[in-house]
Amino acid sequence: MLVATSYFGNRIIRHVGADVRKLRHEGFDIVVHTFSEGDLRFYRKTVRDIVDVTKETGMHVWIDPWGVGGVFGGETFSDAALHHQDWLQVAADGNKLPACCPSNPGFQGFMCDWTDAALETGADAVFWDEPHFYSDENQRAPCHCKYCRDLAEQGKPAIGTFLRDVCDRVQSRGGQNVKSTIAAGQLGIDVIAIWGFDACESMSFLSCERPRIAWAAFLKGIAQLRG
Repeated sequence: MLVATSYFGNRIIRHVGADVRKLRHEGFDIVVHTFSEGDLRFYRKTVRDIVDVTKETGMHVWIDPWGVGGVFGGETFSDAALHHQDWLQVAADGNKLPACCPSNPGFQGFMCDWTDAALETGADAVFWDEPHFYSDENQRAPCHCKYCRDLAEQGKPAIGTFLRDVCDRVQSRGGQNVKSTIAAGQLGIDVIAIWGFDACESMSFLSCERPRIAWAAFLKGIAQLRG
């Protein structure tokens, strides 16, 4: 069992270097570095340097689409959701929701660009962190846009189909995928990510028979792993 942690909010290389060396000393094997829309626009080289300095310690690096489009986990700002209203999810009443739709061709094209840039960082894998539809205290239903409705009529899950497509793109470029789901907590289990399972037909990836790596997401889980 390998132990992972996330690391974000710092783009000063000398501080990153000191921090990741300490993480390695503490026994961590994997670091999840975030690659937000802001990083995509302003900090591509910096993130490449962060990946390099982390890998120099001997740790693996997973790169995370932190809050991208409001589709993935993370509280950061989404420029795509603000400036591309035609990409937004649609509520049952027809109103637009403040997050991009994973089924929308425009957003999918944006994710192709993000994926290519993420692989260029040199990370060992792309960590698809909690892909989800928008939800708040009032809205907890799937998207009702025409693209999601078309998928539903074909019996295809929108999130699962999106994940399959982005994972296929990573694989076609020689990269590896790590999948995460917010459904894991609802299933009453600690493990939420499996590395090396590539048949991303749906969110049922946790049934993988031969996972290479499993990661307990929270500090409680890490403490249990360390015994």
